[in-house]
Amino acid sequence: MRLESPTPLAGAMALVLTLACGIDEQSLPAAPVPDVGASRPEAVGRDTFTWSVPVWLGPVVNSSARDWRPVESNDGLRLYFHSNRPGFGGFDIWMSRRAGPNCAWEAPVNLGATVNTARDDGDPAFTPDGRVLFFASDGGHGGAGRGDILVSHRADPDDDLAWEAPVNLGGDVNTSAHESNPSYVSSEAGGTLYFERASGTNLVNSDIYRVEVSHRGMLLGPVVLVAELSAPAPTGPHAPTVRADGRELIFWSGGPTGVRPGSVGLADLWVSNRTSVNAPWSAPENIGTPVNSSFADLSATLSHDGQTLYFTSAQQRGGLGLQDMWMSTRGLSGHAARGVATHCGP
Repeated sequence: MRLESPTPLAGAMALVLTLACGIDEQSLPAAPVPDVGASRPEAVGRDTFTWSVPVWLGPVVNSSARDWRPVESNDGLRLYFHSNRPGFGGFDIWMSRRAGPNCAWEAPVNLGATVNTARDDGDPAFTPDGRVLFFASDGGHGGAGRGDILVSHRADPDDDLAWEAPVNLGGDVNTSAHESNPSYVSSEAGGTLYFERASGTNLVNSDIYRVEVSHRGMLLGPVVLVAELSAPAPTGPHAPTVRADGRELIFWSGGPTGVRPGSVGLADLWVSNRTSVNAPWSAPENIGTPVNSSFADLSATLSHDGQTLYFTSAQQRGGLGLQDMWMSTRGLSGHAARGVATHCGP
């Protein structure tokens, strides 16, 4: 997410404003499509399955506004996302429930004024127990720069309106640049928080960083650049999401200021794997079709089991708004209808 004003602007636009603020993306000539059926040397198990044809999440969670970065809870019964539909301010964090994994998503509710402000708040990420929330804000909670990452707690993981006052992560995480898109991976000692840091006039110069944190989300060490994924590339990498086992990372890259070589469309999702949590990440590969399209596909997250990919896609792909939320599945138990109710049951 880019926490910027949603006001459309004309002329030469920064990638952040063009994609996040709903400027109509121009279709690009189709680039060579990667062979998504080919197995990577690092890929094992679920990684060798290809992604299904994406499914629109429907008209209840999607709206005529900009709906971004859907995040599924570990039990699969909640969907968190941020949207600039009417709320407290620009972008707010919202949550939808469902009764079971094959049931329809219910009408979303706003997470409330403790988390959401009159500014832009978004990019939710959670610890596995659902008691710790990381998110990004562009100044509604104060902070060090153009966008900061905060942490909030709740005692009851079933009460989505009981979040405590957020605390700025501070330290090495938040700087005068723009920090956003946290992604948490649990470990025995606590966890690793991955995030994006963007700088420059248009925030198109971005890198991926990581930092060790406690189970409560407090910093345990210095911020470290994920160098193998942060090599110079046009407009990216943005919005890293890491699978729960720490061995797969997906980000998006591209845009009107520069399309990454090997892309399918204006902005695409890319994937990197590693053989263990201590191994370096592999060279990123384009996820390919059918997930990526000739338009802008971005801001993805993975379900806890790694078999469902949620992401944001531009209006040209279909839907209700300037950006809508979609999903794709993989693996023996994955099926394209998950998340869009056909039979509400086990």
